[in-house]
Amino acid sequence: MIEYESIKRASLFTYIGPVATLLFALIVGYLCAYFFTADNIITRICGIIMAILFLCYITRYYILFFRSRKDMTIHASLQDGHLMHRTGRSETCFDFADIVFTMSYSSATQMCIIAATDNDYTVLTCPTGNLFIKDGKKALKPFYAINKALMELNSNHINYLRSRKQRGRQPLNIPNYIFEVDFYSKRVKNFIAVNREKFRFENSNMIKGGLRGINTTICETKIVGWGTNALAFITDRMVIFFHKAAPPELAEYSFLLDDLQKCGEFEPGHFLQLDTAAYRITAVGEVACDNFRNLGHIVVHFDGKEDAGLPGEIHVENKDIIDFAVGMTVAITKNEEV
Repeated sequence: MIEYESIKRASLFTYIGPVATLLFALIVGYLCAYFFTADNIITRICGIIMAILFLCYITRYYILFFRSRKDMTIHASLQDGHLMHRTGRSETCFDFADIVFTMSYSSATQMCIIAATDNDYTVLTCPTGNLFIKDGKKALKPFYAINKALMELNSNHINYLRSRKQRGRQPLNIPNYIFEVDFYSKRVKNFIAVNREKFRFENSNMIKGGLRGINTTICETKIVGWGTNALAFITDRMVIFFHKAAPPELAEYSFLLDDLQKCGEFEPGHFLQLDTAAYRITAVGEVACDNFRNLGHIVVHFDGKEDAGLPGEIHVENKDIIDFAVGMTVAITKNEEV
């Protein structure tokens, strides 16, 4: 379990945003006063316009700032495949399997973690000023750990850094105030709705059907086709996988796989994942890992046996076998509880 608690005792550093805005207001106010005293009428008009525009800006900023105090994170945790978040206004609990969009936001004043389901979203907040206070650094560790967990969940996770150097390099544009002092307004909801569809991801790292946690992918590839007799073995609860370059006499009886993206060692307790369906591995033959890694070949029995009869096969739990399709992901994963 990962738990993040906000700092109950605020310091000046946690109010970097409003303090910096106040200092900026004093500088702009001085410039406006200088323009007002100018002899040139155009300069005076420019000063008046600048003062009005900036007054609108800082007024809106401070209104949003004080309103948003109850939207700041009090407590957040990852436990049993759920993201739980509590603010001064509300509490949310998202199942990892329901999350379809994640991102993090970082600026000179605020850090945020955003997670969204199809119907809702939540924003975990952490003032950047925590970097400069003693207790704040301790609180940052679980905050970063939650962000890391979401990055592992979503390979398309967006890490947004608001800075001039990064301008134009970001995959999305975040309007002023959003994730700084504005977290749950209609503007933010519209922003989430648009980008949730644009950067939606299929939560293939979550194994459905009861397993909860973060998955580490050990091996991964895709089905590119199968031989004329490959489906015949399914009635015997057996599937044969071979690399797409297998000889014709072997390919005829096999589901053909693309090149492996990576492949490490797997063992009983890991999972065979066929798209969103997952099967706990109960037995692994002596050369099954080597064959899969070097030849793209493995024989899978869906019978739950705990002893491998042959060295090149594995056994997985006895569950309904998913319908196969070209493009289906075939992976071996390791589940780690959070």
